[in-house]
Amino acid sequence: MPDTQRIGALWTKTPRVFDTDTPEEKAEKQSRKFLSGVIEIDEKKYSIVVFKNTYKEEGSNQPDYVIKNSVQRSQAEDDEVPF
Repeated sequence: MPDTQRIGALWTKTPRVFDTDTPEEKAEKQSRKFLSGVIEIDEKKYSIVVFKNTYKEEGSNQPDYVIKNSVQRSQAEDDEVPF
């Protein structure tokens, strides 16, 4: 029997670290975890990323996390206009 409550799945990720990053940048990137995955709404799949809201002020009504559409790298490269 299919799980009718499930609309997707998320995985914990860390930003990519590059050889050119300073040790401080590497440590900072490795401490910033985010979620990445796919959700399905009305039979349409959406790739999303979820970030902690680092701008949230204590006691405010701001969200704890922010959800954004995820643009795949190959899609982003295809959408670029060459000059």
